[in-house]
Amino acid sequence: MQLRETPLWTITVASALMATGVAQQTGPAYDPQLAPLRSMRCGCNVHPGQGSHLAFSPSDCAFSTNLTTSEYDPGVLYEINVVVHVISNSMTAGAISDQDIIEQIERLNEDFSGQTLGQGNNAGIRFRFATEDPSGAPTNGITRTVNDVWFQDVGGYASALSWDSRRYMNVFTLDVGGGLTGYVPNVPQGGAVGSTSDRIVMDYEAINDSEFKWVLAHEVGHYLGLFHTWSGNTCSNTICHAQGDLICDTAPHRDPTQICTVNQFSCSVVEPSHNFMNYLDITCVYEFTPVQIQRMRCTLENWRSSLATIADVGVSYCQATPNSSGMIGRMSATGSPVASANSLTMTASSLPPNQFGIFVTSRDQGFVPGGGGTSNGNICLGGLIGRLNRPGEIKATGPTGEFTLLIDLTGLPQGNGVASVAMGETWNFQAWHRDGVGLGSNFTEGLEVVFQ
Repeated sequence: MQLRETPLWTITVASALMATGVAQQTGPAYDPQLAPLRSMRCGCNVHPGQGSHLAFSPSDCAFSTNLTTSEYDPGVLYEINVVVHVISNSMTAGAISDQDIIEQIERLNEDFSGQTLGQGNNAGIRFRFATEDPSGAPTNGITRTVNDVWFQDVGGYASALSWDSRRYMNVFTLDVGGGLTGYVPNVPQGGAVGSTSDRIVMDYEAINDSEFKWVLAHEVGHYLGLFHTWSGNTCSNTICHAQGDLICDTAPHRDPTQICTVNQFSCSVVEPSHNFMNYLDITCVYEFTPVQIQRMRCTLENWRSSLATIADVGVSYCQATPNSSGMIGRMSATGSPVASANSLTMTASSLPPNQFGIFVTSRDQGFVPGGGGTSNGNICLGGLIGRLNRPGEIKATGPTGEFTLLIDLTGLPQGNGVASVAMGETWNFQAWHRDGVGLGSNFTEGLEVVFQ
């Protein structure tokens, strides 16, 4: 059972569906007068009320219900390794460039970070090209295969080429056929996780296409457990977590919205005309809703628990001088770079034991050797520098030689006041610490964090 997606050209729906073997009644009626010359349409034949699914599932984000709560709000930043398998034919059709693929993944990250059209919600999920293949060999995350049969989306290409689908998101590009831009075989709650059928298939002409750059985000939504916003083609929404698309903050509607220029009211409420899981054009689609994001993160944690890793936050900079333990003080951060999540924890490590210290911060970087004559270390900050030395913020290194602090992003000290971190801002952090009896003080290296 497959989630068949989106024609590239406005051929008739019946011919597109017949070409892929999908029953015509599985999708809503298509109105060519409501669509541009090139339009998105998905012949999805899986929705929460039908299809094969597991008998037992994590109940928070099951196949037919969604009970996610704020515990699944973006906190830590999840990172997913992606491998793109490019299949072309002997006439070079489908041989898309590495640059197009790179730009497509960049757009996917924009879509999931809430930056599309300057709007949207940050899902706290990031996609990166795999740097090692399943055997541990280095890779750029792109494979290339020439096969005339597989190029037509037939044959055993998935079994032959897929990398471990529990640890990699496998994206195949080829000629999907029937004018469709892509599909996902089933949502993970349908039981395909870990199999070679667990993949995303995209038509090669849709990759980095000027009008369809966002369609991969739609497919990844399915891959992470989302259904179409009009799933079930019903206005019934009295039990929103168990009807329609299972998402309580997407308005019910009977059919794809299709256009952006006017509000549509198929169920007496304004349809979700900016949602990635609807059918729209690139001029107005920009968001996953907060509950959709909760369901995707719940799916990662409960259904795809081996797929994502917790991403490192921040980039170190500025060489520190060795402290009295003979080591260079290090800075690291865990949690989320999403400013609104306010869940970033700083750690200063490789410090002398049983000393005390504080974190310091600034929007600007700088370099003052010797701490301006007052320290053995280097100040890596510039401009207005704030000290996190309020009650509860002064820390001891203890026997392990490190200390941590959950940073309050709503009130970072800055000069004579405080500042609230906003999306898109860059802040720099460093730790100051005592450096042993009679040896003065020192600083760690710096850590730059770009907030989303």
